[in-house]
Amino acid sequence: MKQQLLKIILLSSSLLGLMSCNESKPTNGNSANSNVGNSQNTGKKDDPTDVTLTGAYISPAVLQYQNMRPTNQIYWTTFSFETIQLYSDNTYCLTLDSSCFSGVVLPDVGNDATGSARESSVTRYYGTCTQKTNELDEDTLDVSLATPTRIVRNFNSNFYVDSENFHPVTGTGAYFNKVTYETKEDFMKALAFKPVDVSVSKKAASFDFFKTEALDEGTSISTSAVGYSITGSYMSNASLGYMNVRPTYNYYVTTMNQQVLDLLDSTHYCFSIYSTSYSGLVLPEEGNGVQGNERANYVLSFYGTYTKTANELDDSMSDISLSAPSRVTMNYDGKYYVDSDNWDDAAKTHTQFTDNTTQEVKQYASGSEYLNSFNTKATSIAVTEGTANFDYVDYTAQLY
Repeated sequence: MKQQLLKIILLSSSLLGLMSCNESKPTNGNSANSNVGNSQNTGKKDDPTDVTLTGAYISPAVLQYQNMRPTNQIYWTTFSFETIQLYSDNTYCLTLDSSCFSGVVLPDVGNDATGSARESSVTRYYGTCTQKTNELDEDTLDVSLATPTRIVRNFNSNFYVDSENFHPVTGTGAYFNKVTYETKEDFMKALAFKPVDVSVSKKAASFDFFKTEALDEGTSISTSAVGYSITGSYMSNASLGYMNVRPTYNYYVTTMNQQVLDLLDSTHYCFSIYSTSYSGLVLPEEGNGVQGNERANYVLSFYGTYTKTANELDDSMSDISLSAPSRVTMNYDGKYYVDSDNWDDAAKTHTQFTDNTTQEVKQYASGSEYLNSFNTKATSIAVTEGTANFDYVDYTAQLY
């Protein structure tokens, strides 16, 4: 049933395919063990050869609703979730994905949902951490995340900024307000948070969504080259998907997706799809009592090689040609994390499916077979350099 639901959600949103560009060691829900310095990923800036991902975890999605009706005909719907990657050198990457649409209309009949993309972002925080097994539950890992020393943010198809390669940026938020970071210090102080403790489930590869606390005024912030090298990063516009089987069945799913293309060095890329789905979404005309049932949220990442050339018609754009991916990772819905480059029995079990023709339960015998199931081909993406964005790319993939 879970695999069928995943298939429905993927097909309904026209994507198939991408987290952040990280890999993992087999610990129950995590079924990959990857060296950060492999050929599909650049490594830590300090020592790319010895750092491995020891765990990858994802939170449930959070649904937020801000309604100004009937005074004003404005209302915002936001889907958000978080992921955490822990590394063998006692560092972490915390990622917050957020997609916001205004004026969402979900018809009772048909699949023509409408809405206007507003403030969407993918923010990655890097820093040091400590971790220990919980004294009362050996499946629970207690993790202490220090204040981040590096932040990477893709914001609203307006800009991309990395504190390690900072440049001043200005963008527009959901309320048409300006979002400006003039200095590296401004950027870090605006987004960095106080140290926070998180408990993660090793078996379910999950943790509860949490809110961070802003630093106190005047707190000094140190920065360091933690995390992966990124030479360029681009974000798509958010995409609203809708699958409605009413009136035959009283069931409909609303999905928000966005994509991030990271250039890891001069030849390698990571292309990620961040997706969140809710069924039975009800957006009241008055008040903020939104209702909905979380279905699936995931980060699906493809890795491969690329070439980049100047666009012949527009000097503000570049054409990035992505090879067919040679690797895929999936961080799925607080259930599991798998990596096609590190395929084991746990990965086979996590991704097994029921053949629609024979009704047999089948498994992917290898990581390459799992990768091939997505049927993702080489493609070219036109990116706008000044705003670090591109149009959402439709993928077709045959999961089973």
